[in-house]
Amino acid sequence: MKIINKIVNKVTQKRIQQIDYFKNNPAEVQLNTLQSLLQSAKDTEFGKEHKFSEIIDKSCYDCYFDYVPIRDYE
Repeated sequence: MKIINKIVNKVTQKRIQQIDYFKNNPAEVQLNTLQSLLQSAKDTEFGKEHKFSEIIDKSCYDCYFDYVPIRDYE
């Protein structure tokens, strides 16, 4: 049982560090998430239509709001 507790503690401790990082750096985390999503979707039809590659190349994440209109579900 001690080995299982050590493993669980190690995993839990690492996750707590991640959560603390997310809490202390929300803007950076959101920017990295946006960059990752844009990178993944840049070659899709939607990504091409809304110039995701251009947003990534310029590092102009404020341009996202210019290129991608707000849409509702309908």
